[in-house]
Amino acid sequence: MQQFLKEYDFNLLKILCSLVHTGSTHSSARQLGINQSTVSRSLKRLRETYGNSLFQRTPHGLEASPLAKDMAAVIDQMLDQLKNVENQYRQFDPLTYRGTVNIVVNQVIQTVYGAKLALQLTRALPQVDFAFVSWNSASQEKLLKGEYHYGIQLNLMKLPKSLHTTTICETKTAIIARQNHPAFKGKITVEKMSAYPMVRLYMPEVNTLESSLVERALHNLGYDERICVKTDDAHALVDLLKYDDAIFTNGSPFFANLDPMLQSFPPPEEFPEGPPLSIFSVYPNSLREQALYQYLDEKMIEIMQE
Repeated sequence: MQQFLKEYDFNLLKILCSLVHTGSTHSSARQLGINQSTVSRSLKRLRETYGNSLFQRTPHGLEASPLAKDMAAVIDQMLDQLKNVENQYRQFDPLTYRGTVNIVVNQVIQTVYGAKLALQLTRALPQVDFAFVSWNSASQEKLLKGEYHYGIQLNLMKLPKSLHTTTICETKTAIIARQNHPAFKGKITVEKMSAYPMVRLYMPEVNTLESSLVERALHNLGYDERICVKTDDAHALVDLLKYDDAIFTNGSPFFANLDPMLQSFPPPEEFPEGPPLSIFSVYPNSLREQALYQYLDEKMIEIMQE
């Protein structure tokens, strides 16, 4: 019995249930759409585990024992519950779905897209109570425990395999500065950029205060990079960029959406092309087939790619 449960075979349970209802290997095979030999082999496996305590052969076919009938009743109930769950997901309606969804978001993404995400999601799922919180050192664990239901993060962060990720959008590395910045008038060159101070954004749990790809490239080309500010406050960084000649080197075009006075610029031709920056969703692998999460992914892709 213990060995049978340890080597749990869902198909074997379905065949057991069918044998109880039909009393015949031939009828069970026809009911399940499989070969009779498959049913006979399954019956043999059941007998190897239970002996003759499940079925007795009679002139009229197989007679199920009380144990077999009790097991079949449980299996029927389990199958009905599974069908109900499947139907619930297939019939998922975002306009009538009710519940609470706690979303944990990378700080910069929340700064750039927070208001837009809240507006679009509450319109798409009007019966859902949403909560948006910033990503911190405990967020991974809370996602796995179910305290947070859905996460939005950057591909700069390493996550455990127990968390599923879906790419929402991708973008290239860009340099962010105020519009009409003198370093970006005409052709963008390393020499022109190196004359201005740089700022660096620190995102806890995502990156470090180490130099960016652009800064390392400047150094390798023989220029001294001058870092005037290192901060984890995106709003402070925006204000500095708006009213000063500072340059944000480890940015992305979406960062320019923080303020109309900002603009994104491509790195100079001398710089090697960096890896794409991706925004992705995060939630436990066990939830990847659920309709709510599939819908959230679809909606996030739609919102981010507008």
